[in-house]
Amino acid sequence: MRRTEWQISPGFLLLLAFLFYLDEDGLLFPAALAAACHELGHVLAVWLWGGRVRRVCLTCVGAEMRLEGAHLGETLPALTCALAGPGANFLLAAGSARLAGALGEGAWLFAGLNLALGCFNLLPVEALDGGRALRALLPRQIWAERLCRGVSALLSLALSAGGLWLMVRTANPTLFLTGAWLALLTLEKGKKSLQSGGRCDRIPKSEKGRSSAPAANRDGRKRRTNAYILRRNHPWI
Repeated sequence: MRRTEWQISPGFLLLLAFLFYLDEDGLLFPAALAAACHELGHVLAVWLWGGRVRRVCLTCVGAEMRLEGAHLGETLPALTCALAGPGANFLLAAGSARLAGALGEGAWLFAGLNLALGCFNLLPVEALDGGRALRALLPRQIWAERLCRGVSALLSLALSAGGLWLMVRTANPTLFLTGAWLALLTLEKGKKSLQSGGRCDRIPKSEKGRSSAPAANRDGRKRRTNAYILRRNHPWI
């Protein structure tokens, strides 16, 4: 079994150092822990469906996971894998809130961070888990892809507009930057779709289970199924 390939860019390390420098309230570690548990929820769901994480790439603008498996493109596996991350956050939020009486304010903080992260990722934006869940529920048709992209664009613009108003009122640019980045991701995905002729992410049922490797290798290795690869790209929150 192949190991997961990890890639960490210098930009990610610079971003981490910058956030650590700005972190006066001690939020960086619990927020990073909540994000790690979120991703572990996805990984566990992928593993339960017989898939694996092929590569994890961390950059200054997001994180990308490439998942490989023969059944991950089907509706139920795709839906459960998309919702597993927010589900893990909600479970942690409930557990932390229940233990807050014994653990103190830190537990409430961790519960709030998990609740916020889970709810944010359920937004039906293509770059987030909610968008992937919506895409899994819809048929593999061009109109469905355009519908998801339209919803993503509207929500991204709404977040940007609300964030701009909030930034003017409170000088906090977080929501504006998040909305702007989601809009850029939606635009980039739309361009890639146009360049590829409007292909959807999931493969046709007739092609599921086929091997993308040659029929036979000279070294006698078995053919491996590479029927579905899912790309995840989250903006940093």
